[in-house]
Amino acid sequence: MDEPPRFGAEGSGEALYATTERVRFEDVIPNFVSQHVRKKLDKYSAEGHSDMKSFKSSAESAFAAVVMADVSGYSALTANLAERGPVGAEILAKTMKGLLDKVIQIIIFYGGDIVKFIGDAIMFYWKLDGPLEDIDPTLGEDLEPADLARRAELVVQAAICCSEILKQYGTYPINIPDCTTTELKIHLGIGAGRIFDVHVGGDPGRWEHLIGGDAVSQLANVLDQAPPGESRLALSHTALKHMKGSINMSALEIVDYNKKAAVILHFDKDRIRRNTTARPTLADDLALWDIASPTQNIELYRQFINHSALFKLQSDINQSKVFSSEFPGLSELMSLFELRQATTLFVRIGGYAQDGFRWFETKDDLEDMQTAMEIVQKALFRFQGSLRQFHVDDKGAILLSFFGLPPHAHENDAQYGVKAALEIAEEFGRFFEHFNIGITTGVIAIGGVGNSVRTEYALMGDSINMAARIMCLEAAQNAVACDERTYNLCSKDFTFEDMGQHKVKGKKNPVKVFRPKCAVADTRVQKTNDPEGMGLVVGRGKEKAMLSESVRTHINEGGGGLLVFEGDGGMGLTTLMKYAKLQAVNAGCPIT
Repeated sequence: MDEPPRFGAEGSGEALYATTERVRFEDVIPNFVSQHVRKKLDKYSAEGHSDMKSFKSSAESAFAAVVMADVSGYSALTANLAERGPVGAEILAKTMKGLLDKVIQIIIFYGGDIVKFIGDAIMFYWKLDGPLEDIDPTLGEDLEPADLARRAELVVQAAICCSEILKQYGTYPINIPDCTTTELKIHLGIGAGRIFDVHVGGDPGRWEHLIGGDAVSQLANVLDQAPPGESRLALSHTALKHMKGSINMSALEIVDYNKKAAVILHFDKDRIRRNTTARPTLADDLALWDIASPTQNIELYRQFINHSALFKLQSDINQSKVFSSEFPGLSELMSLFELRQATTLFVRIGGYAQDGFRWFETKDDLEDMQTAMEIVQKALFRFQGSLRQFHVDDKGAILLSFFGLPPHAHENDAQYGVKAALEIAEEFGRFFEHFNIGITTGVIAIGGVGNSVRTEYALMGDSINMAARIMCLEAAQNAVACDERTYNLCSKDFTFEDMGQHKVKGKKNPVKVFRPKCAVADTRVQKTNDPEGMGLVVGRGKEKAMLSESVRTHINEGGGGLLVFEGDGGMGLTTLMKYAKLQAVNAGCPIT
């Protein structure tokens, strides 16, 4: 078997297969969805459908080997860089791109299908086509030897892929001046068994593909069993038992075995494997190796992509055409970062069982998933939020949304986020016994990761991490909890309950947490005795003086002028701009 690809300079994010040829919007769209989604929609199209009107929510069972690759050190790095303000978010995104690009290449090379990019983690799988009957035992002892061998081969392929990731990038050095974090480490977990490919969504929003089932539930117990950065790989007991049909078990070096998982050391494929399967060589066109769709159903694929990603992709292509005489390549497009202040909304459905999180064990859970999706999308539609993704991981069943991403960005996105969260909480209370909602506001970086086969716009920043941490707090159980910044931005619009300080992962000091209760009735009366608009701005004497001087200069000297207002969200920029406009209009200066 060919060696996996090696990559460019440390931290460069250089992709072996990244194309530099001219890129069109419709060429990149398929890269934003999984291989599974492409195949399903191609089949749907072949049945005569040109839109999603006849597409129904569904849960399709299959056997799969599922992997979660997580980056250790990400939280500490994020917290450290958060102290640098907006530039820290950009440094974080570029650093993570350098690592994730390389990991993605290895996953694609070994035939893995990437389902989700979850912050600093990637969820991917190998699965057998065709349904897995409910009567089929987890280990499938009653199956034919050939079927058992096929299952074993999937788990082995996943283990080989994970071993290569650990071998090449298990410990990934980074060099950021004055940063206490000097390396990132990867840890991985493998689960195997029944999974469900779940498809939920529809009007008034879009569709989501996620996976659940026993193999995914196993990851909650497996992921933290092997130390990050070392050549140790954690597998569920089910995954280990399935492997025996394809490897020499006596050659495995099992260094730890407990009730949660087995940890193996140095998975040497040449010494352990019995069978081999054909894989692409470096001379092959990787993009055409069982991945390219026979028909590019772009309009259907778009229904599974978040709207902000579609907007950014088109915007980046247009921007590149304006500022460059050459058409951009995919690698150039994926290197365009932008910073946004956004409000992050994490929603978790359900609770925890003693043996780990259990969600979507049968098709009966499909109705709950669809209900949750509809509730969230209706609230997002009302308040112009953006659904990032719906996924199941070691934290549970999670819906992640943002307020403030293009094409919907407002001066009061934090207020919209809180309104949406309260509406979601009220509706969830009618359908679910347990749920958690966490909200934060802060600067995030948006930038591309991936290659010419699988691509995504990653969103990274300290506030995203904190929203996930707050969601997991007791203060957020069957309620909404938010950080101090969101509270400060919304304190005049909602009543809040102070939930005290809480210690969270990634922060040296406890963080303040608040619980929004309800909206405050707007009893404010428009002032009629303030024709100059002075009451609009409290303080800001220096800024007021500068604005007055600018207006006088314009009146005395004539000609045009430009005023630039710059500052972080929540500092009163909008109010100051209203004041400036009123002063100029009253002085007879036209405003454009």
